[in-house]
Amino acid sequence: MEIVTQDVGGGGVESADWKTLRLSTPRLEAALLERYLAYQRAYVELLEQSVARTSELMAQAHTRALAASGLSAEEVGRVAALCTDYAGRRSVEQTLQAKQVGLAERLGSLRAGGGHPSAKELELEQRLADGLRPPGAAERLAARHGEAAISVLRAREPELLELHRRQLQVLL
Repeated sequence: MEIVTQDVGGGGVESADWKTLRLSTPRLEAALLERYLAYQRAYVELLEQSVARTSELMAQAHTRALAASGLSAEEVGRVAALCTDYAGRRSVEQTLQAKQVGLAERLGSLRAGGGHPSAKELELEQRLADGLRPPGAAERLAARHGEAAISVLRAREPELLELHRRQLQVLL
């Protein structure tokens, strides 16, 4: 039997590979995401309460967050991989969008005053535009995790991204 492959979004991964990767993605339903968000909230809140983030404190926070969410450590691990991938990509995209808006405002003011952007500013403008729309980025995310999972994540995106940012702040 011949397997027909197709490069999805120019990312170098062929469709047969995406199907294999998608099989490893946990089936994500709203109720499971809600339990994972409960885990994240409890985990982050416990870590935010302490200045010293020792391994003992992190283990305690993990144990308490598991109890608060009703999830097993295995379930948290599987869902965390999906949520972290999504939240990380969306956070970067939002950061780039904010930088692009700020640059566009500065360049607009400069042009309105009769000035001309420097070559460096024009290059930055192009790099930000390219970074925001890498070829096939949305398609690769859906191909990797499945459209249904991405839809569930989009529905809770603001809270998911906020918890992602808070967790990065307390861990880094």
